[in-house]
Amino acid sequence: MGIPRAPTAMLSRAAQLVMHRPLIPFLNEPWTLDSKSRWPAILLEVFLYGINVVTFALCTFILWRQKIFQRTPLIITSILFTLSSTDIIVTLYFFFRFVLDSGNVTSSATPNDGPQETWNKVLEVKFAVYVVANLVNSSILINRCHSMWKDRRIIIAPVGLISIGTVISFVSLGEAQLGDKLLAASFITSAAGNLFVTFLIATGMIWTSRKVRNIVKIDLNMVAGYATSLLIDSGAFYSSSIFLYLVFHSLVINASLTQIGCITTTAIILRNSHPREPLGTDNADFAATLTRPDMRAPEPVYSHSQRIGVPSSLGRPTEEVNYEDNLDVDNEYK
Repeated sequence: MGIPRAPTAMLSRAAQLVMHRPLIPFLNEPWTLDSKSRWPAILLEVFLYGINVVTFALCTFILWRQKIFQRTPLIITSILFTLSSTDIIVTLYFFFRFVLDSGNVTSSATPNDGPQETWNKVLEVKFAVYVVANLVNSSILINRCHSMWKDRRIIIAPVGLISIGTVISFVSLGEAQLGDKLLAASFITSAAGNLFVTFLIATGMIWTSRKVRNIVKIDLNMVAGYATSLLIDSGAFYSSSIFLYLVFHSLVINASLTQIGCITTTAIILRNSHPREPLGTDNADFAATLTRPDMRAPEPVYSHSQRIGVPSSLGRPTEEVNYEDNLDVDNEYK
């Protein structure tokens, strides 16, 4: 008697003990002993959790050192770190308990009893963690989109898509017959909402940066900073990961979606909470506007000599002239 196959992935509810194909249409390789993706999937998730630990520690350290205590960002990052920790614990338990130690599964198990039902429960917990994390991550991106555009109407569509996807996701956990179809629908709906929000944020950032380019000369460092800001602050990493999962049907991406989402949102909070020191030049202020397009660069402060336009042979403003002293000198000659 051969070894029965494990359940398909964190999104599946098994209907039979032995499965010859994944239950979810867009999942290629399930958690099985002969799957080539099982080790890359677990190793990538552990690696991403390590990045999550580092970003959470940096974000917490910076938030605590702020002169004005920011409670809301700290609470959000703590929730995300708790979700990512729960996700990695559930994954490791499932991997070592059921994927590697497959001898615990026997042909006498039924979908409603024994190890098969335990598999399903563990995977349902992992999927529920992902749904909650996706809701938090999407809410942060939607809030950032609203802060950038200053228009509630522009976020109606993504809010509706994310809400519908979240509701369908939780409903699918209790449906044995339509569970897989509902999961696929909820996943695609949530992915569409996240991609839409990312597009809106990226569009706003590009539109703002184009206005800045007409004022200040752009150098290579500013372009690199802008590109980094565009990828991080728009949530492109998370949205593109969901899109790639839907396209390539990879278990490696499937297992790490929660970690990727938590890293992306924590990085956004970290960038917006990190104090930026002025560099002493006008271009530095405009560079800050490029890398943080939702912010406005402060007005440049000119000295008295700069305001009246005192010339300089070196092309730089000369030292400020004290005209009151000059008037005293003129009075002495008079």
